[in-house]
Amino acid sequence: MLLSIRRPFDFTCTMLSAIVFAHAWTSVLTAQSARTQSVAPLDPGRMVREITLAYEQGTELAVARQWRERLRGNDAARALLDGSLHRLAFQFADAERAYRRAAQDSAGPVGAYANAGIVTIAANRGDFVGALRNITALTTQMARAGDRAGLSEVLIAQAQLALRVVGIDSALTVLRTAERTLPDNAPTLRVRHQCASLQVAVRRGARIADSTWRRLGADAAPLGPRLRAECLFIRAQSLEAAGNAIGALAVMDTVAEWQIAARLWSGLSVTRQWQGSALVDLWLYKKARERLAEALMYAKRSGNTNAEAWAMHELGRFAQRLGASGDAARDLAIARRLFQASGDATALALATQASADGALWRGDLTVADSLYREAAPLSAVLAPLSRVGVLIARAEIARRQRDLLRSSALLDSAEVLGKASNMRFRLTDITYHRGVDDLVRGDAARAVVRLDSLLKRQNLVGPARFEVHSRLAEAFALQGRLDDGWKAFGNAKRVLDLWGAGRLQRSDKLALLQDRVFDWDRDLGFATMLARFATAGRNAEALAMAEWRRLRNREQSALQRGALAVDTKRLVGVTVSSVDTLALDPQRFIALARARLSPREAVLSFVVGAGNEPTTAFLLTRDTLQSIALSPIDSLVSAIERFNAFLQAGRVVAPLATELSRALIAPVLTHLPTGVTRLIVVPDGELHRLPFAALRHPSGEPLPFHLEVAIAPSVEDAIGSATRVARSGPNARAPRVLLVGAPRDMPLVSGTDRRWPALPGARAELQAISTQLDYTSRLDGRAATQEALAPRLAQGGALLHVATHAVADPTSFGRTGLIVQPSADDGGLLSTTTLSTLPMPFDLVVLSACSSGEGLMLAGQALHGLVSTVLDAGARGVIATRWRLDDTAIVPHMQRLYTLLLEDGDVVTALHRTRVEAMRAGVSPAIWANLDYFGDPTLQVVLQARTTSAWSRFTGNVWGWLRSIGGAD
Repeated sequence: MLLSIRRPFDFTCTMLSAIVFAHAWTSVLTAQSARTQSVAPLDPGRMVREITLAYEQGTELAVARQWRERLRGNDAARALLDGSLHRLAFQFADAERAYRRAAQDSAGPVGAYANAGIVTIAANRGDFVGALRNITALTTQMARAGDRAGLSEVLIAQAQLALRVVGIDSALTVLRTAERTLPDNAPTLRVRHQCASLQVAVRRGARIADSTWRRLGADAAPLGPRLRAECLFIRAQSLEAAGNAIGALAVMDTVAEWQIAARLWSGLSVTRQWQGSALVDLWLYKKARERLAEALMYAKRSGNTNAEAWAMHELGRFAQRLGASGDAARDLAIARRLFQASGDATALALATQASADGALWRGDLTVADSLYREAAPLSAVLAPLSRVGVLIARAEIARRQRDLLRSSALLDSAEVLGKASNMRFRLTDITYHRGVDDLVRGDAARAVVRLDSLLKRQNLVGPARFEVHSRLAEAFALQGRLDDGWKAFGNAKRVLDLWGAGRLQRSDKLALLQDRVFDWDRDLGFATMLARFATAGRNAEALAMAEWRRLRNREQSALQRGALAVDTKRLVGVTVSSVDTLALDPQRFIALARARLSPREAVLSFVVGAGNEPTTAFLLTRDTLQSIALSPIDSLVSAIERFNAFLQAGRVVAPLATELSRALIAPVLTHLPTGVTRLIVVPDGELHRLPFAALRHPSGEPLPFHLEVAIAPSVEDAIGSATRVARSGPNARAPRVLLVGAPRDMPLVSGTDRRWPALPGARAELQAISTQLDYTSRLDGRAATQEALAPRLAQGGALLHVATHAVADPTSFGRTGLIVQPSADDGGLLSTTTLSTLPMPFDLVVLSACSSGEGLMLAGQALHGLVSTVLDAGARGVIATRWRLDDTAIVPHMQRLYTLLLEDGDVVTALHRTRVEAMRAGVSPAIWANLDYFGDPTLQVVLQARTTSAWSRFTGNVWGWLRSIGGAD
């Protein structure tokens, strides 16, 4: 895995700004240069130096007035002064116009300094290719003017631009030329040259002695905050390259203090972006998010498009780390476009690499390999750390494609480069991947030796040790050493528990769940290991491991949504299901099933893998636990997609239903005890997208004619032992019921200029339900705002019914949610990231909206969207839809559901009866197969029928109509 390598490895934008005053810190111009002025001897370097120092002290206007008096009649020099003031204020368009006026003095030093200003503006705008081209011409102009110090300054900047655009060797060549031109009495230039040389050395992977940095710091101290910040920034990069990220962050805090004091906003943007990226790698997500937001703000404030591109790049990486692949792809695409336009080869290579990483995380090997190959020609500008990371990632792709010879060759190349660059921690990474290659090859004994050697190293942090122990468990299982495999898996869990116990902040606990140190997919191979345990008859142990992984992924998704929340302060006190930190107990689920499952209930839990790994089904009843080996899920994904498409179109295609039923249900039902009438399904992977109620019984009849079907997120939920959020307020005699309808003013569809269509059927649905149920509160029309909803959601109750548009983005938490009335503070989307910050302690939540049961497939195993968000926020059960909903046709279906709930209260039975009645009545499967129940299958909801006089019903209907067109609650 790539760590800490996708940040800018130099400080070009900030350092290049020094060109504008060239050697202004060192000496006055030569007499020859002074004679080129038409009015009086003038030192433009001194002028720019004083203006720059005054800006850093906040007195630039007073100093500018003094210089204007001295420059009467010298239009070129006045234009240079104006350009400098505009540039310092980040008014680049005005600055460029002034500089071009000053550049008309082409034979004199004023013109040279004006051209230097133009080059600086080009670099700040991100046009590095243009800046490099112009600065090459500027060296000739400085040499012709006889300005040796100015020539040295320009050559140093040219080297820094070449480092970004061309590569390390070109930068070294220019720096050697600059060294020969350095004046004897120019301490500032010598320090700047040292900084630039060390910058190239750090890029090459060299280790710099502490004594060198101390001498440089002492030399830079009296030369002003700008130069001190530039050199110290490179020191921080050196610390990070050596693996000392904490030390690097501390140094960057000092850099930021100097930049803030001197109002160096462009440089501060780069510093904040670098800090944010480093904090992501340290799992400090809340602080990282704050730093990256600051980076984007300062970049826009300074007009520095290159810094803005870097901020977008790091925000993309941040979203990538949190599983929001769509947000990541969008931000990285923006960054790549800006970098490509600027000619910044280094940044373009890193952004392409980050995009490739995202594709590899998603499991899209073809796209990932294509992007890594696209970045290959740019590898000359990358640091060895980045190049080693790319080689390891490409080895991962080759291994998944079963090309182990190519994987081994790529790891060999990575090892050579890692040793040459003295990157010991990368060598640990390579050893791990060689061990995984051994596993794929079937050489479990060799894998055990490699992986065991890693555990003897003291520098492995919690997630790294977890991954090694997990792979050891797979190796032992491959050897048939199941006792050792069980012990290794327990060690892996224990390591992660201890690591997580040290993360005090809720947002920081993402380190426990999402971060990968070595592995791109730590679940790859897991299904194979479980199948070996199950085949050996060790079903209880296999189920215990499967459920621990399932709950870990569930908590991961809840924390990820919270980390992306708009207001992170709201996270405090929000309860989510948490992974049980007790020791793995293979008898736990058997004991709980015996105590809590009724004789008519059975739990069917699936574990699927990838790359043709076997699928295992666990059938848990009150008295038995059995495992059934099934076909790999890879062979069924296409059939599931086509099955859903036909159902959505209103057709049940018998061959598809039979194919899926024979592969997934029929082998299980042959083991089902007599008397079981309710099947609680716990899906995994792509099976989350399969409507099980539309499958066939072995008799050939629809499955619902024989069994009630419910969906549970985990076996914990299926047998009623998962953590619950405490109820507040409602009681059996006065149940709290909240009805939420569509907004009066539909917001714009994201990324378009069209609005969401009106939902007359949703309004009719809410009105019909409000005449059936005794409700506490109703929000629709202009009253259905986020601000109005939040306190009512927190109150909880027996029922929350929502009838509006839903957005189910399979790539983003932030763009998945419910459409509500827009306000000045939001765009009308109540997203899952916002919902995750709100407690929702309802017994039942009905999401009568299009595709409300869809979401983001995270970590390749679990589906996370509105349903998982609502369950994690405290709801016991959710009824949601799998595809688009006809807002008019669903109304009688919902009315019948509530009629049955008023009779009994058993949610699973009520939905089952509603479905069967619709099937027997010939209702389209687009309706009856669309709704599913997720959550606690034992849920009994207490509702009261609405009983009012004729006059009350009339006034209530009028008041409901007024609400729908914009009235208050």
